[in-house]
Amino acid sequence: MVVSDYDSPNYLVRARYSSLNKALDDIKNTWIAGRPDLIERHIDTGGKVAIFLDGAYSYSLPSADYRDMTFDAIKQINTVDFNIYQVSRRSDGAYTAFARHEFRDADNNDTIVYVSYTLTKIDGRWVIVSSGSSDNELD
Repeated sequence: MVVSDYDSPNYLVRARYSSLNKALDDIKNTWIAGRPDLIERHIDTGGKVAIFLDGAYSYSLPSADYRDMTFDAIKQINTVDFNIYQVSRRSDGAYTAFARHEFRDADNNDTIVYVSYTLTKIDGRWVIVSSGSSDNELD
């Protein structure tokens, strides 16, 4: 199921996915504002995060390591734009968000990478259980 109305201005549509929208807004604003505290709300440091490269599973790492890697990346780049273009509901109830991330790296090179975040609800909050990246659009 594709949730195409994630960023809808219609408050009735947004209300259906309000807690998920808040989590996705936190991820987006983490990169836009350079605020790692926003994404940290959605990392369960006692768990693991599966990492996907070019759409294929690559490895899993402890969530605390994922948090540290994400924090390091936030410090090293300057986000120009972060646009969530698709959100899909999985059969297990988790949601995967796909985004286009445009940034300048530490050497001031303009870069575009496509990223994904899969979130599942654990104890009433949305938690990142997998993350992916690719030079090509993901879906």
